[in-house]
Amino acid sequence: MIKVHGSFTGIRIGISTINAFCDVTNKPCIGISSLTSLAYLSKYEGLICSLIDAKNDNVYCGLFEHKNGIYKQINNLFTDSIYNVTEILKVCNKPVFFVGNGSIVYNDVLKSTLKENAIIENDEKYSNLSAFCTGIAGIDTYNSNETLPLLPLYLKKSNAERELEEKK
Repeated sequence: MIKVHGSFTGIRIGISTINAFCDVTNKPCIGISSLTSLAYLSKYEGLICSLIDAKNDNVYCGLFEHKNGIYKQINNLFTDSIYNVTEILKVCNKPVFFVGNGSIVYNDVLKSTLKENAIIENDEKYSNLSAFCTGIAGIDTYNSNETLPLLPLYLKKSNAERELEEKK
């Protein structure tokens, strides 16, 4: 179980390398997203929103429910403007515990839009990825028999793809 994040090329190289090691050693591997790993930082029972700053008022986002020690992803992981994310969460009208560096960067936006429903700890332990949390997420995924293959997960298109679309 390895967490791989970074540039498009870096992700592809990292995943190919890990998959090659798994093939050679005949060992299983489970894919865990950084957003899932971040959700495991919180022991809060209820909605947890993982946010990673994607710059220019954008975030990578995942929404999870934590109940009775079980973390469940309740939407597809996505990238969007922090303003659109807060409008989506505003409709829930429930308290949301935020983790990830996006919760620190956009603290003011979250608090002003969601008011008392935004639970944000200004503590770095809730904003940085943890190998321990990635491991626990991997064990939970393995035990649930919902094993995920280690594949790249791109939440937005590369610059080259966006530029090509603009030319068309």
